[in-house]
Amino acid sequence: MSGRRLRSYRRGDWNEELGVLLLKALAAVAAIPRPEDFGLDAVATLLRSDARRRFFYTENSFYVQFKSESTNQLSYADHELKWLKDLQLPFFIGMVNRKTSSLNLFPGTELNPFLTRRHVKELIVRTSNAAEPKTRESKTPIVCLGKPLLSFTIEQASDEAYTGLAYTLLKDYLEIEQENVINRHIRCCRRIGWRTNEEVYADGETATLDEDLQKDELYAACEKIAPAIGIIDLYAEANGDRVLARRSSDLVGYLRKIVMKRESIGNNGAAWMQFGDPFAVQ
Repeated sequence: MSGRRLRSYRRGDWNEELGVLLLKALAAVAAIPRPEDFGLDAVATLLRSDARRRFFYTENSFYVQFKSESTNQLSYADHELKWLKDLQLPFFIGMVNRKTSSLNLFPGTELNPFLTRRHVKELIVRTSNAAEPKTRESKTPIVCLGKPLLSFTIEQASDEAYTGLAYTLLKDYLEIEQENVINRHIRCCRRIGWRTNEEVYADGETATLDEDLQKDELYAACEKIAPAIGIIDLYAEANGDRVLARRSSDLVGYLRKIVMKRESIGNNGAAWMQFGDPFAVQ
């Protein structure tokens, strides 16, 4: 209706615009207009300044969903959960405080172990630091994102010392999390830790995110390592390394035997599942 608008919508727009403004201190930000908003408020690309501070260079990209700091929790279910699983860039939730003109940027990496589980029907996401159970077997697990990676005011956004530090932290996080996004379909990721405005670190472990690993996921993993096996074989051939070539061949042969073996998937044994050769030369 002309001449009026819901107060909550107006406040939401204000929060998003303030969040975009603050994030622009660190990244090139493409705000998504409301008619095109299907869950994301902005696509951001990290900016690196050159040594003379004359130019910015674009680097890693990521998604941001802005929320008011008063928001207690978010819920993703059904098509929303599938949407979240299918995102191809690292995901952040940006909590905006209008009173202090500040932004808390929460990484979404804690969602990874739950986005790979078949039985999960709904994710309840909280940004609170309060300890909450991450019920791995629940169909509606509660996930706490922990502390923000970055927390800054509009004054800090104008401070080159702070923005330089923030660039380093975002860069370190995005490099690891982008690999997690790519590898999520094979149910594998690296754990990432951080201290707000201080450091980002990986614990060095690769974590399998689901215990009931199935054959289609093994096949996907084989497809993923096939190019690397090809490089190993080329190296072995170029350097005359027969031991390396033999061990590579043994590994491929063993995996082929598992993946390409037909298996019954029906109770009566009438239905069969069979994959092609994941290591076949295209």
